[in-house]
Amino acid sequence: MTEILFIVEEAAEGGYVVRSVTASIVTEADDLGQLREAVCDAVRCHYDDADRPKVIRLHLVHDEVIAASRVRLHPHGRRYTHGGAARLLCSAELTRWASH
Repeated sequence: MTEILFIVEEAAEGGYVVRSVTASIVTEADDLGQLREAVCDAVRCHYDDADRPKVIRLHLVHDEVIAASRVRLHPHGRRYTHGGAARLLCSAELTRWASH
């Protein structure tokens, strides 16, 4: 095996939880530095030297929750774009448009 993939998620109680996609490996840590060490240790414990992956890939997942009730369309009913690409609105713009 040349590579093993882990999904890294923020834990509800703080810190991070990491799970392997292909092996039965799960570990956790308070910060990303500790998480990297914990993952390396877990991989060393799980595999024999001959079978150990050469690369460990960490895929960090970040969820963001936005209150949809606060978002409105542009006052003129057009998609709001800037320079040809949609842009995120600052909180002042969202508040002003939500009050219309």
